[in-house]
Amino acid sequence: MGTQLWIFPTSFQYNINMETSGSLPQFENSIFDVTVVVDNPLSGFEFSIMETGAAATAVDLIQFSGQEGYIFDQSGNFFGGYQSGIPFDISIHYDWVNTGFKYYFEDVLIANNLKSFTGVLNEMSNKANQIEFQKYGNSTLNVSVNGAGL
Repeated sequence: MGTQLWIFPTSFQYNINMETSGSLPQFENSIFDVTVVVDNPLSGFEFSIMETGAAATAVDLIQFSGQEGYIFDQSGNFFGGYQSGIPFDISIHYDWVNTGFKYYFEDVLIANNLKSFTGVLNEMSNKANQIEFQKYGNSTLNVSVNGAGL
């Protein structure tokens, strides 16, 4: 089973700092295939895969960001680069049982056995069910998710 989420700007949003989000199916173990196109490398981007269960606010499980053409994971580790208007792919394999993940950049394994959560857990399900994208200009994000264990 797979779900695809497309997040596009509209013409009047050009050069606006905007936060967009979308719901995801609540799988236990999941693979998130994310394609990002950044309008202007200097402006950057950030996206988070989140859990919105029992807590009053959503908690970031996994987070990636980019600034000035450089891409970083949630630990601040630089692992790749991007150019204006050229899509790049990050594949995130979320392990619900061990609350961790590994990720690939352009089909190359970059990191394995990383701990998820960038916030405080409050007896949550830890099932990723939302994505948030901090975008600038005409940047876009495409997410395809597959998983098991609803």
